[in-house]
Amino acid sequence: MGRRWSQPEPRPPLMAQERKAMNLANSSIDTLFQRAVDAHTAGKRRQAAELYLQILEIAPDHADSLHLLGVVHDESGDHATAIQLIGRAIEHLPYAAPFHDNLGLALRASGNLDAALASHEKAIELDSNLLSALQNRAVALHGLERNDEALAATEQTLLAQPAHCDALLLKGTLLRVLGDLPGSTAALESVLSLQPRNAAALNNLAITHRESGDLEQARDCYEQMLIDQPQSSYLLTNLGAIERQLGLNDAAIQHLELALSIDPEDSVAHHNLGAVWQARGQLEQAAQSYRRSLEINPDTIATLYNLGQVYADGRKWDLALPCFTQVFEADRSHPVAAHLLSLNCHRCDWEQLDELGRLTDQITLAGIRGEGNAIPPILEISRCMDPKRNYDCAVAWSKHLFPEVPAPIPWTGAADRPQRLKIAYCSNDFRNHPVAHLCSGLFGHHDRERFETIIVSYGEDDGSWYRERVKNSCDHWEDVCGLDADEILERIRALGVHVLVDLMGYTAGARLQIFAKREAPIQVTWLGYPGTSGADFFDYVVGDPTVSPVEHADYFSERLALMPHCYQVNDQEEPIADKPVGRADFGLPEDAFVFACFCQVFKIEPVMFDVWMRILERVPDSLLWVYCREEIIGHNLQREAQSRGVAPDRIRWSGRVPKDEHLQRLGLADLALDTRIYTGHTTTSDALWAGLPVVTARGEHFASRVSASILTAHGVPELACSSLDQFEELAVRLATHPDQLKAIRDRVQAHRTTHPLFDTRGFARDLEGLYDLMWQEYVTGSTSRSPLMLPAAGSETRDDG
Repeated sequence: MGRRWSQPEPRPPLMAQERKAMNLANSSIDTLFQRAVDAHTAGKRRQAAELYLQILEIAPDHADSLHLLGVVHDESGDHATAIQLIGRAIEHLPYAAPFHDNLGLALRASGNLDAALASHEKAIELDSNLLSALQNRAVALHGLERNDEALAATEQTLLAQPAHCDALLLKGTLLRVLGDLPGSTAALESVLSLQPRNAAALNNLAITHRESGDLEQARDCYEQMLIDQPQSSYLLTNLGAIERQLGLNDAAIQHLELALSIDPEDSVAHHNLGAVWQARGQLEQAAQSYRRSLEINPDTIATLYNLGQVYADGRKWDLALPCFTQVFEADRSHPVAAHLLSLNCHRCDWEQLDELGRLTDQITLAGIRGEGNAIPPILEISRCMDPKRNYDCAVAWSKHLFPEVPAPIPWTGAADRPQRLKIAYCSNDFRNHPVAHLCSGLFGHHDRERFETIIVSYGEDDGSWYRERVKNSCDHWEDVCGLDADEILERIRALGVHVLVDLMGYTAGARLQIFAKREAPIQVTWLGYPGTSGADFFDYVVGDPTVSPVEHADYFSERLALMPHCYQVNDQEEPIADKPVGRADFGLPEDAFVFACFCQVFKIEPVMFDVWMRILERVPDSLLWVYCREEIIGHNLQREAQSRGVAPDRIRWSGRVPKDEHLQRLGLADLALDTRIYTGHTTTSDALWAGLPVVTARGEHFASRVSASILTAHGVPELACSSLDQFEELAVRLATHPDQLKAIRDRVQAHRTTHPLFDTRGFARDLEGLYDLMWQEYVTGSTSRSPLMLPAAGSETRDDG
């Protein structure tokens, strides 16, 4: 967060302007006046003022003393007295151009820009060669935001004196404001060629470089300024902010903490330190820094917004809500509307859904058009099925985060495939997290003779079985938690990675700046985020014919790489608890028909909830069992059910339990109902692994088609409906026809060992086949956008023998 620099106020040289106007008859006054001017020029304002007053006691109408006494008051911050004194001087010498010029400065300092401009123009009328008046007019025009006129006025000054540093400085500022960043850079560099240590020029050049996306150059400017001002908390704060954007988190922390040691009340430094902790996923430290910033400056919208995001990422909805609400009330056009909408969805609080949805639509479309703030695409894919709009939103967000991306690395080596392709998987989620639940069994199945598996882990060690399993099944484990992006890339370069795989997309804790550097020959996004990144730095996205059909290729910035069955890997060794458990342990009636949905609650929305409630009405003695972490969410869903004529007690909920116990409890349900816009992912495959059928409705974009892909790969494609009406009818039919339900449950259970969905070893072979194709395309310099595809392995069944 930079601070805007104010243009210095040029004044006519004191001696020159006075000697021109001076016409003193009394030699003692002449002597006093000369002493006063000398003191004034030397910066001894108090002594100068006393001498000017002595003259005015002798000659109350002495115009030059009135004028310069007014200048002293102006320089001391007493602008009202300055205006009065210089005005009196003008009454006596109305044709003295410097008097009008300095009156303009006092008026500008008091906030009266229109009057200031008039005074400078009067000075120019009286003396068209008075450079200070020409330049001060330009500054006044800039203050009035008449920037085109200000630029023309500055050019007048430079026409008279091409090496006028203040004019060049203002020109650089104006060109930046007007959007001519190269011109701004040239003007500011001209200042520095004349005055290499000009702090104002360096500061403005740093701002221009930041706006140009040239953060390294901006960093260099701040470092140069710090040579002369090592104790400037302002410079240290801005340097830390730049380093945060560069991913140099350790350096950013060092400089921001140094800034705060100099000025503990610097709210901007606290804000930027919070942003560093937030980028590193250290949410408690981030919240602490943001809260301290708000204690100093309570109404800073950016800090409130970031604090709300930190609370939301930590699932502290009750703390996030007032932050987002305060930002929303201050600015209803702020992208916080999308976050507030998402937060309310995480609480199943739909009372403001229509208003927030309308505002979010406006903000999203404005961001896509480049007319406003882009919003994170993960917020869009959970509420909109239009694949074109989701693509546009992702592109806008990627451009916002990474305005400039290096070109891909061309292959200069031999065309032969390396004996072992080095595949590096990168994630914050190698822990007790759904991503690790899915992929922890994959890495041990890679062909060690042909592939070298590297794990790059950003996340903290949670001591979980999943983390240890991943760590023990790879060739190289790189724990980079807390390291800067450049330090991580150094490790990746040292390992000679061929294919760099992101498992996160735009989910919490992602480190996409690593991929934006374009250091690996091939870069792939897969698994953690159901959609396109919209970025220029991913070569491929791994999908399948259902979630990313060929006809949707134009809705991906990446080239499609299609797995033959389902893009989602699953673990054929996921343990299920075997301790005694019954429905009573979860408050469920033994004789009820239990529909279940254990998706995250933000995926539940009114349209599908309407369908669920109609199903409950049509199936006697049925209830809906959902997953809730907080009581308020369950009560909100009960309220929504009651508003639709369904008894609240037909909505039951349970919280989090260990994964193996969760898989076991799924078996207590009769049938799982899927969500609509953002369907189940791990939730759906978990249900199938536990033997529980899932009914879904195939949507229009990646996130709404994942369950359909999973069910198809498991050999039960009939559970993936083509409409909500079909969804409702199938759920009711299965719930009211026990024989049909039993048949489908038996198939779901049997297919665990006969179909591709849980064939982790077969999945590894197919994924390796895609990596081989990617490498072939890379070394031949292919620019094709046609999807990479592997043939299905003969049939939909498998042999685990």
